[in-house]
Amino acid sequence: MAAMVTRTWASSWWAPTSGGGRCLVCSQAGERIGPAALERVRAFALELLTSGDPRTQALLTIEWLSTSCGADVLLLTPEHDDEWLVVAGSRPGTHDDVLLAGPRWPGLAAARTSGEPVLPGAQSTGDSPDTAVLVLPLLGPLPTGGPVVLLLELHQPPALETVSLAVLVAHLLVHRLAGCDPAAVATALGVGFAQSGSTCPAGLPARVAALEAANRRLEELARLRTRFVSDAAHELKTPLAILRSYLEALGTDLVGGLDREQRDFLAAATEGSRRLQRLVEELLDLAALESGNLPLQLVAVDAPSALRTVFEELRRLASLGEVDIRLGPLQAVTARADPTRLGQVLRNLLDNALKYTPRGGTVRLSCRRRGGAAVLEVTDTGIGIPTEELPRIFDEFYRVRHTPTREGAGLGLAIVRRLMQAMGGRIDVSSQNRAGSRFSIELPIWADEP
Repeated sequence: MAAMVTRTWASSWWAPTSGGGRCLVCSQAGERIGPAALERVRAFALELLTSGDPRTQALLTIEWLSTSCGADVLLLTPEHDDEWLVVAGSRPGTHDDVLLAGPRWPGLAAARTSGEPVLPGAQSTGDSPDTAVLVLPLLGPLPTGGPVVLLLELHQPPALETVSLAVLVAHLLVHRLAGCDPAAVATALGVGFAQSGSTCPAGLPARVAALEAANRRLEELARLRTRFVSDAAHELKTPLAILRSYLEALGTDLVGGLDREQRDFLAAATEGSRRLQRLVEELLDLAALESGNLPLQLVAVDAPSALRTVFEELRRLASLGEVDIRLGPLQAVTARADPTRLGQVLRNLLDNALKYTPRGGTVRLSCRRRGGAAVLEVTDTGIGIPTEELPRIFDEFYRVRHTPTREGAGLGLAIVRRLMQAMGGRIDVSSQNRAGSRFSIELPIWADEP
């Protein structure tokens, strides 16, 4: 019965009314929902009608689905080479410029090919026994191929009622968007759009061509910027390394013959050279990530061992700052990752946690398995991050205001996010101002792990 229903939903998704003007998708989904849930859906439908902005409607739908279905929800638009761009999401800290690798969710590839919804049990979605994935198209097709979709990841096998609820709510949004100018919808969602045939609004192909030309120019400018940053950083790398080695040698060999002020000057110069060298290394990493030239070796990495390594490396720094650093709980789990880059990610997160946690505070490292992913977390009782700044902390060169330290160029978290993307993972953050933060990184489970 469930398979027959999902086939009907798929075949009727873009032709939603039968001969009597009744939407087969909405009516069949509504029949499988209890009265209380159906009443909430009616209230949501009225809320959709009060909003004339497609992006606001999409955000309302994401929030409703996340709350009512217990799902992580992403609004995605297809990019080139089976990648998907995140437009919005339900998790705090979700960014609207993240590229996701399509192979992580095979259901995305299926929806991209067919333009139809992908539901649990309907097609191969890569679900683990503990999760289920729904892909629900909203708008399409796009020049990059495939529709704009809602991706729902449920962390428990869903009942038919839960799937029906998600389908009904998403299809209400499909109806709402279908009554708008497709170009206006695409603009509101920040994506390009093209239709063929007589239904294409006048002038839309020219506008799409102009947007594509502008996008190509932006891509070229981005390549030029990346090349400039890489070339400049390479030119600075060697002389900075020489300068730092000379300053450190002076600090060792001549320290006995210097007065206190001279020693302070030398120490400040040495520390300045170290900071410049770190900045150059970060710029090189960023340029390599942007150009896709960062070499990665994805192998089986024992998550508890990776956390123990950074714990040992930075426990002395924690002791100097009088911060209690703790390890655990550590659930046995093997991640698919580059061990060197994973270590870089964890050191950056732990260093930040120690930096922004006051004396007497606590920092904890832990890991666990969630569905088909290894989740590693760095939690602190530090100063936290203001809610209004959370969406920007992974942006390049962004610094949280009113922090007790101004060290760094605002590249660390930007590189962390890009490294996670390159390894097929993601990073999330939850935080309260003055109450601490939790950074969670999620990586695929190594394929050979049961």
